[in-house]
Amino acid sequence: MKKFLALTLAAVMALSLAACGGAPAPSTPVVSAPESGTTPASLSGSVVYWSMWQETEPQADILKAAVARFEKANPDVTVEVEWSGRDVKNLVSAAVQAGEQVDLFDSDPTSFYQTDPTIMMDLTDFYDSLSLDGTTKLSDAILTGLIDWDKGLSKDYADGKSHSVPYNPYCIDFFYNTEHFKAAGIEKVPETWEELDAVCAKLKQAGFEPIVTDDAYFSMMFKYYVARYSGEDAIKEMVKTNNFDDPGMLAALKALEDFASKGYFAASCKTNKYPAGQQQFARQEASMYFNASFMAAENAETAGDDFPYGHFAYPVVPDGSGKITENSIGGQAFVVNANTENKDAAYELLRYFVGEDCQKDFLDHGLTPNLSSLDWPASMAGQKPIVAAVTKNINWGASMGGEIADSVIDPAVKAVMLGEQSADAAYAAIVKAGKNAG
Repeated sequence: MKKFLALTLAAVMALSLAACGGAPAPSTPVVSAPESGTTPASLSGSVVYWSMWQETEPQADILKAAVARFEKANPDVTVEVEWSGRDVKNLVSAAVQAGEQVDLFDSDPTSFYQTDPTIMMDLTDFYDSLSLDGTTKLSDAILTGLIDWDKGLSKDYADGKSHSVPYNPYCIDFFYNTEHFKAAGIEKVPETWEELDAVCAKLKQAGFEPIVTDDAYFSMMFKYYVARYSGEDAIKEMVKTNNFDDPGMLAALKALEDFASKGYFAASCKTNKYPAGQQQFARQEASMYFNASFMAAENAETAGDDFPYGHFAYPVVPDGSGKITENSIGGQAFVVNANTENKDAAYELLRYFVGEDCQKDFLDHGLTPNLSSLDWPASMAGQKPIVAAVTKNINWGASMGGEIADSVIDPAVKAVMLGEQSADAAYAAIVKAGKNAG
């Protein structure tokens, strides 16, 4: 089985490297003096960590440096890292069931919660312990919104306890150009749909194109409007039953129809193919774009270091049930194998991964740290308070997916936003498609 898994991993890594092109070889980590703290003097043995990163990626360099610091402070412990790539989520369960030693692993925690939560250790005692420097309880050091995200997943698929430690977080929100807002005399970011309407009007009057998007993200604003109006649970029920006869669906279409009639969507939206819309935002040709944290990295070369990034959460909507603190956040997460035979060493390595030195390395690479004490990169700084304030996490796309969403809802929303179809006609088509699907 070991040979089979090793060959599988090698194939996955080779494919991933081919897709990414000729990436530079990873640099040798510089080992600083070991951080003081709670290291048990008796740690020994080995820890096997299966990582979701390829060894050529910057995240791998960051984590290798943390491993090196850990090994220097704990000379009787050996750490073996399998740079498994994104397919780690499909390989870990099989490896554990085959008796392979896997003490620590990471990926999107949703996949583990949904497929095999029994291999995820209860990390309540880890969160109750002190950080690496011995000064702060880990549950207080890590962003509360991330901890709550993990507990929410656990409530849905397991026992409601903490089973992962999220890191490298992201947030979905409105990116906006602060200079455009200032030039248009806008002094406050919108918190309601009516305020967003007023902001768009001021931007348009000042000569700016208020909102831009492209074919990859046309329906995002619509889906989160429905979530703000009807709630994500209602959306899940619609998708499950194919019954889209819901007032939130019509209200969202009407709202976008109204914005289209006022010329709030950039003219280029008619022809934009991803990533044309976000590149237009990066060139400061439009004022707002609704997307996730990673857009800043994707736009980095075009936007440059001095781009005036601002962020605000999706506004609340008229007659809606959703709050402004209900937003989509996520990230990757570390998980300890529930059956590890070296829990203490695995915990201590994990303490290094979420320690300040390692999280500062994420920040230095333009990536987001998971500690509340650290700022986020300038391009995403406005997202940190949104993540910290989250009271309920909304799944990507507000859980509106599936065949009807892809084939009927998304095209209908695009047609409404481009002024090519009325909200009433689009709504009727969506409801009919759902009924026909049964």
